[in-house]
Amino acid sequence: MKQSNKLGVVLLMVFLMVIISGCSGNSFDSEGAGSLPAPSTGTTSGETNPSSSVPVDMDKILEEQRSNLENEKALREDPSIAATVNDTPVYQWQIETKMDTNNRLLENYRTQLETMDLSEQEKSTYWEIYTADLFLNKEDILDDLIRNTVIQMEANKRNLIPTDEEVAAKAQEHFDNIKRTPEIYTSAQLYMEVMNLTEEDYLRLIMDEHKKAEGQANLFKQITAEIENDADKNEAFTAAVNEWVSQADIVIINDQE
Repeated sequence: MKQSNKLGVVLLMVFLMVIISGCSGNSFDSEGAGSLPAPSTGTTSGETNPSSSVPVDMDKILEEQRSNLENEKALREDPSIAATVNDTPVYQWQIETKMDTNNRLLENYRTQLETMDLSEQEKSTYWEIYTADLFLNKEDILDDLIRNTVIQMEANKRNLIPTDEEVAAKAQEHFDNIKRTPEIYTSAQLYMEVMNLTEEDYLRLIMDEHKKAEGQANLFKQITAEIENDADKNEAFTAAVNEWVSQADIVIINDQE
């Protein structure tokens, strides 16, 4: 389940991907945005992006990030529950912030795509690939949050979530890598400032994300252990998730229109 703090680090990672790559993508998608052409972002304010000749203004990026984070923080103050999954709440603010993030990603990618030396057909192809898995309405976002909640519950039920000790080294390495890159660390510090977090709190968020990701990966491996073809594995896992969702006690409180 993406609780308030856990979702926050995901949103930050999306921002970091924007800063690193100069375009937007599904930061955890290994086949989608990661395969798209992405001009490299410069490392200083005002530096020119060599792939698109567009100046990179880090001060502006951080200013926009602050505005977005402050908006997210305000949304978190709304305790409205959109749905429950086996009595676990999915909050309306999670849907609103995800919707805002996806819209920004879409607009950022559209802008970057226009600066690339590509034919209209190539741009259209990349656009279709990029938007294929990007949820652009609240109902789809809620469905995705519900499915992720069910997956996490199943991984927990099967004792597939690693312990803090098992992910501590990876999480610390992750945080150390953030600190070694000035632009990313500045972004992380801004996140901590706006969300009133210490570095220890932030490291805890990274650990929780590692535990969640590894738990889901372990679940996928367990469900598909006897299957060789990747497409068949994905199909089998999707079918399993559909079954778990159908068995879950899901109550929709706020319809998403």
